[in-house]
Amino acid sequence: MPSAPPTACTCGGKRTNGVCDKCGPRKREDHRESAAARGYDYQWQKFSEYYLVMNPLCIDCAALGIVSGATDIHHKQKLRDRPDLKYEEDNLMPLCKLHHDKRTARGE
Repeated sequence: MPSAPPTACTCGGKRTNGVCDKCGPRKREDHRESAAARGYDYQWQKFSEYYLVMNPLCIDCAALGIVSGATDIHHKQKLRDRPDLKYEEDNLMPLCKLHHDKRTARGE
């Protein structure tokens, strides 16, 4: 039976059949709360739409000389640690999904 083609892992490795050649098997986060329970409610959705219109490019890609659209917003100081900084633009970074996933995986 043929397997799916390899895909890129957020760590930069190659994932084949759910197993990365660098970081191992994918860990499931079944215990994770919903986005709304973690603070990403309707008000956040509206704010993030506005923020991404005003900041449309991924800053990590730009640092590499690549032009790529931002799809996610990263909190420099985690929302769970500093909910008071949720909407502070100095605490936010526009990122593409790949770079947001990498930063999140590193615990940033």
